[in-house]
Amino acid sequence: MIWVVPLGIFIHELGHAIPTVLINHGEAKVRIGFGPKLFQIEIGKLHLYIHAIFFLGGHTESRHPYRISHWREAMVTLSGPLMNLVFFFLLYLWLEEGNTFLWFNLYLSVVNLIPFYWKGKYSDGYRFFHILLNRQLHKTT
Repeated sequence: MIWVVPLGIFIHELGHAIPTVLINHGEAKVRIGFGPKLFQIEIGKLHLYIHAIFFLGGHTESRHPYRISHWREAMVTLSGPLMNLVFFFLLYLWLEEGNTFLWFNLYLSVVNLIPFYWKGKYSDGYRFFHILLNRQLHKTT
């Protein structure tokens, strides 16, 4: 599990970062873990920070040169769980069914699509429905 969890989280956060950089022309900061920073890698507008407790969570922050549309924001939000789902299907074709990494990617995809808010943090599903709700509110006002 020491490599399964951080790698699954990295795949998920990269799913948010790639469309941010390529489609929205923004800057993405991917943080894996928490605590003291061990190292960082910068590739163009993608900044990756690995922290000492790297196996417990991750987060992607993004900055854009202009206001992005609700559609693009929703796309970036869903790209994390979608990336885990794509990895699940690809791994399913090549690995044995009992592989932990295979099932952890499916777990991350499904759990992140469930809308929930807990201790100041919210899931991708929560953020997606919030984006949709705000879009509907803007249409009716």
